Amino acid sequence: MTDLAAAKANFLSRVESMESGESARFAPLLDALIAWSEQNGLAYTRHVGQGGVLKFALPGSKAAFWAATPRKTDGGKLTILADAKFPEALRVMVREELLLIKGHPVARPSWEPSLPEKGAEVAFINLIWGPHRDRVMNLMGQLLTELRRPEAAVAV
Repeated sequence: MTDLAAAKANFLSRVESMESGESARFAPLLDALIAWSEQNGLAYTRHVGQGGVLKFALPGSKAAFWAATPRKTDGGKLTILADAKFPEALRVMVREELLLIKGHPVARPSWEPSLPEKGAEVAFINLIWGPHRDRVMNLMGQLLTELRRPEAAVAV
């Protein structure tokens, strides 16, 4: 079994142990993320630390472009460009798009408390629906295009 296959199996096993039945629902989404990553030149990166985390990065980078993490509240989450080494403008774009997918408005009235800075993550459950999954894949394509521009060279 390859490292990637083992990491995928570990992620799904952890999801199943936390939220029974969710691993079967999340497997196609995870497969789509992995296929997209491989088609777009991202590299699987071994994760050291919390068990079950699966992540892909730009070749030669230590910072995850995206990471899938199992969690108890809803089975798992997807984070995109969570590392502060990525350009802030792109991280803002991620937070805003993921807030919309989660059903939160990007701009909030001044009297409402602001949302926590966890906008760079979205529950896998929100991405099972095809249009949301497609929005995330399109977003990741835009981010990748921006990160590959010579002027966007960053030390990630």
